[in-house]
Amino acid sequence: MDWVGYKVHFPETCDEDFPHLITHVETTQASVQDDQVLEAVHQGLAERDVLPEVHLVDAGYTDAEGLVSSQRDYGIPLLGPVAADPRGPRQSSRRV
Repeated sequence: MDWVGYKVHFPETCDEDFPHLITHVETTQASVQDDQVLEAVHQGLAERDVLPEVHLVDAGYTDAEGLVSSQRDYGIPLLGPVAADPRGPRQSSRRV
């Protein structure tokens, strides 16, 4: 399948008492998965010294690698719903 187009990823501040500001913009081809962009977004935020205390994201960004590397490499927890395993439930091979 071919995809034509682009996606834009833009983190923004979300403090209740302050205006919401876009802190970074990352543009990719439409076929690039969100979790593949997370490192570039965090790197861009770090370069500007605007990393969040907690990074709130949707399920597209919460793969296992992102959950671990956000904390390990940038000291920020990634907070969002974790997508279901697309392979579905797995049967245990253990017999009781």
